[in-house]
Amino acid sequence: RKAHRDAANEAVAHMEKIVSNFREISRRPRLAKTRCNVSDILDRVLLLLEPRIDGFRISVERTGARLPDIEADGEKLCEALANLVDTACEASGLDGTVSITEETGRVEPLERALVVRIADSGPGVPEKLREVIFQPFVSTKKEGTGLGLPIARQVFEEHGGWLNLHCPPGRGAVFVCVLPLASKEDAPWL
Repeated sequence: RKAHRDAANEAVAHMEKIVSNFREISRRPRLAKTRCNVSDILDRVLLLLEPRIDGFRISVERTGARLPDIEADGEKLCEALANLVDTACEASGLDGTVSITEETGRVEPLERALVVRIADSGPGVPEKLREVIFQPFVSTKKEGTGLGLPIARQVFEEHGGWLNLHCPPGRGAVFVCVLPLASKEDAPWL
């Protein structure tokens, strides 16, 4: 009996250590905000993903105005946007299309915001997955960890914005990324 209890206690202690280690790994470092430009970050993302885009023979369409500078962590935004563009490429499949739209405007509840839409020409996200796609460890990819979309959403939320998914009927999926824009007083370069 004592041996079973000791083994159970040892197993519980081992699991607690695993959970503790996972928490430590999953803690994101604080934002290192500097003046950066999301349009420039998208340029970098497309350059970094060029081999992947070429491998899928993806046509990338980019529309909208060049975005103003913001105070943000450019590296984290690059990581998040790269994940979204890569996900759109995979969803579009061979010879698909990924459309990226950049714009500024008023998005409730924000006074001023910049919005990036990343749309794919794939089959869309099944309705049953739409509610859970941003939860950790949910993946439809063969080799996916299920952490890319939750981390991307967390990055936008850490910046005071958000990341949503829209699935127009019969037209793929659209990731909508929203980031707050500072007022002219806070950022005179706008």
